[in-house]
Amino acid sequence: MVKTRAKVNRYAGYTVAPGAVIDRVRAAECTSDTLDLKYVSKRRPVIITDVFAGDSDLKACAQWTNGFLRRRCGGDDATTRVETRDVEAREAFGRGKYRAMTFDAFMDKFERGDGGWYLSAGGKRSMFGAPASKLVREESDGSDGLLPLRPRIIPRSLVPADINLWMGRNDRPTSSGLHHDYHDNLYVLARGSKRFKVFSPLDTERMYTSGKIRVVHENGLIDYEGAQITGHGGDVGACTGGGSAEGNGDDDDDSDEEEEFSFDDDDDDDFADFDGVDDYDEMNESDDADSESGREEAASGLDEDKEDPPSFSRVDYDDLDRFPLFKGAKSMEFTVNAGEALFLPAGWFHDVSSDDMGAGHVAFNYWFHPRPISN
Repeated sequence: MVKTRAKVNRYAGYTVAPGAVIDRVRAAECTSDTLDLKYVSKRRPVIITDVFAGDSDLKACAQWTNGFLRRRCGGDDATTRVETRDVEAREAFGRGKYRAMTFDAFMDKFERGDGGWYLSAGGKRSMFGAPASKLVREESDGSDGLLPLRPRIIPRSLVPADINLWMGRNDRPTSSGLHHDYHDNLYVLARGSKRFKVFSPLDTERMYTSGKIRVVHENGLIDYEGAQITGHGGDVGACTGGGSAEGNGDDDDDSDEEEEFSFDDDDDDDFADFDGVDDYDEMNESDDADSESGREEAASGLDEDKEDPPSFSRVDYDDLDRFPLFKGAKSMEFTVNAGEALFLPAGWFHDVSSDDMGAGHVAFNYWFHPRPISN
């Protein structure tokens, strides 16, 4: 029995029952109403299959060859932060060091099969920024290799928060580390496969998070002491989610097909500075560049994360006796393959292992502000 649950855990959505298996729904049969009524409003994960087939507007990802990605996202001197890790030491992504490099330089490493580099959400300096923004246009049917800002299967009630491109190589299984995100996630896998182990927000107190839990909202959003947020993902002092990112885009219907999709970054402070995971609280941390060690890292071209975000679990699978509450948590395991998309609600803890199947793994994800749960 978790004694603190009555005080802090108000989660009222779907939970994992013994032997539970995730639903799998074909894209052709998944309308926005279906996704909304059965999954979004119930806070229930689901895998959408066959997203590269038929008239799915997510089929753009099927065209993402290395050459296509270079043409769309490279060819200039703009740099992005790419995460680096020690492969031999089995360092986990999402917790490592970052180096600024051009997209073309990253692609050189990617095509060589170098597993020490990973393009993640931590590579962006602004919401809806490059390189992900170069693979999106406001409206697209996916036939030209560009994704829409809002896929047709997404209910209008979900407000876009950000988009991200994920790319990496590995010659052995890698793990993301057990953590949760602060936004609803539509994760579209273009290459490779991902093995997920997930836990519902009802088991939050069993996860031994790095941060001290203040409250788990009804919709699964988790609030930590010192970083108070509202039940829809906004800072209590400046509630976000009131306006759609779609309204901030460049609405020039006469723009050239190859023009990069652009967004207004005026409201960046309302969102997280994503750090390989959807880390809302990162914006409350001090900048390492202000410290002596930070200046040394800046001079070396490396930016290192010193501590896990509050949303990460401290559970060590090899020493579970130290984490007795975790043994009572109920999990569900499943694999997401290329050509499939996963909807994972905010607050669901997940550990993700990767198999790039020799061609690397490439994924694109949409973040949405979690709305209050339906009664």
